[in-house]
Amino acid sequence: MKKSKAALILLTGCGGCAILLSELAEKLEQGGWEVKVMPPLYVRLDLAIVAGYAKTRVQKTLLSKLKDTADKTIAFGACASRGAYNLQDKAPMEAEAYIDGCPPTINYAENLLEKILNNKNQTENQSVCLECAANQNLCLLKDGLTCLGPITKAGCNGLCTKNHKGCLGCMGVLNRSKAGKYLRLMGKKHGPRIRKQKEIYLGEGLL
Repeated sequence: MKKSKAALILLTGCGGCAILLSELAEKLEQGGWEVKVMPPLYVRLDLAIVAGYAKTRVQKTLLSKLKDTADKTIAFGACASRGAYNLQDKAPMEAEAYIDGCPPTINYAENLLEKILNNKNQTENQSVCLECAANQNLCLLKDGLTCLGPITKAGCNGLCTKNHKGCLGCMGVLNRSKAGKYLRLMGKKHGPRIRKQKEIYLGEGLL
């Protein structure tokens, strides 16, 4: 029986997603997939998983070619899903599905990948606050800290808030309309601080 072909495409990034992708590749291989890292552009693919953002002309050409050679493309991590976090002008890639996070946790990535491959609903309707409650974390807002947990999709298991650091929103916005209202409300109290925190991953357009 012919194996389905998957490719891991590594663009410009910090390397965090690449480590997670190596673990994800093992899971795919255990499931009977043939997995290649950065294969030639002409290779026909059933699945391409892309991490990082296209900084160079060569990388942009590669992404363009994937539209013709890959049946399904997944943007993996915050840089691919919503544009590089360190760029003022966010430039997210076009894909059939997105696995968010900086980097995504392996459990979240595996669960979401399974849903994607089986064409199941991937919509997340819970916020990081739910994970904080499950982990019995103290609410950082009550301590006067800035936190984007109430408007950010769950899936990270509250890694930042566990360590008493305000959520930066790397999992993406849960509801843009409610996010805008929350940020405007927080802006009255925290001003530039919440704006700067928001722009790391979420960019412009919500304040």
